[in-house]
Parts: sequence; C-alpha cells; structure tokens
Amino acid sequence: MDFSVVFVFRVSNKTGEAFFPNGEGLNYMFVYSYAFSKEWKLHMWNVFIHELGHVLGLRHEFAIGDVRDEMTTDREGEKAVRIDAPDPNSVMNYRNEPPQLQQSDIDSTRKFYSMTEDANGKSPSIGMTLVVDYTPR
Repeated sequence: MDFSVVFVFRVSNKTGEAFFPNGEGLNYMFVYSYAFSKEWKLHMWNVFIHELGHVLGLRHEFAIGDVRDEMTTDREGEKAVRIDAPDPNSVMNYRNEPPQLQQSDIDSTRKFYSMTEDANGKSPSIGMTLVVDYTPR
C-alpha cells in the first residue's frame, strides 16, 4: 500500500490524520500545522506513531466505548472490535499529553498481524468480524 505524508496548513486543534488499510492505490497521511506548534513540535514522533497505527489498521482505543478518553466524547463504534483488554494509556487513545506507545499496543498489533486464513481458506475473524488483508500493489 502506497501512501504519502502531506503537510496541510490548517487552523485546527488536530495534529494529524491518517487512513485505514484499503484497496486504493495511493493514500495520504496528513500532518497539520498544529503539529508544529510549540506545544506539539517536540512530540511530533508520538503523533506519527499514533497515525501509523491507523495505517496499520488500528482504531482509536475509545472506538468501542469501553475506554474513556480525555479529549472527546465521540464514540466510533462502527465496525470496531477489540483484540485484547482495554488500555486507556494506549498510543491510540486521546489524552491531554502526547500519546506513548505501550506494550499492549505492540502485543495487540502482533496478534492482529499473526491472524491467517484457516485450512479451508476462510479469512480470520475477531468475534463475528472478518479480518480483511489488503495486499499492497
């Protein structure tokens, strides 16, 4: 999967935005001007780790609604399933401080990427949700 990192000057409190794996030819990870602010500039790598989590297929930790976040009341429950126990300190959660990669992030990502088709060629699933493998072109 090809993607470009693109800087966008935008008046916003968002530092960045990325995509989920898909069948598109080219995708974009956006870095917004707020990421270069005094508040975030020294922690930009943390933002990239969070956004790369999306590129790898990870949702926000609070997407299912069982983890409280400090920054939003939104819930992104559509098609979100949990692999492991909730971790409010996950790099994929919003907090007032810069996100930090946790061992739980590494473990659940490894578990996610170790899923394979069964002997009959059936896609792996988490609960009732099929895992789709998007092969890079």
